[in-house]
Amino acid sequence: MRYVKGHGLHTRNRIVEEASYGLRQAGANGISVSDLMKLAGLTHGGFYAHFESREALIIEAFAAAMDRTIAQWRNPTNGMPAEERFSVLVAIYLRSGHRDDCARGCVLPALGTDIARSSPKARRAFASKLDEMIDVIAGLLPGK
Repeated sequence: MRYVKGHGLHTRNRIVEEASYGLRQAGANGISVSDLMKLAGLTHGGFYAHFESREALIIEAFAAAMDRTIAQWRNPTNGMPAEERFSVLVAIYLRSGHRDDCARGCVLPALGTDIARSSPKARRAFASKLDEMIDVIAGLLPGK
């Protein structure tokens, strides 16, 4: 069966996105490759066609979750006066819907302890994304 151009990339992105939700709900050690693939509506057998290892998927899923958090911070504050941005960011972050939805909420409380127990490669990737998140927050503060 032939697939349309870009099908593999679309499938990979779907796996990463669904894994980012699943990891935030169950933790990195609380979910298997099979479970991660089920979240994307795929079988376990197709996993290695998209990723070299479970760790590779976890690193990408952590990064996708952090990118989503950054976007949630940036989008509502675009074009907003500097003196209003921080209070809006705090209101978004602390609202009950954000707090109660660990699958789509901030990656830091959901996966912070998992990162500490992850491989050095995963910790480096997380640290890089964390630096990016800090830069975004700093850019939203008044005077920036």
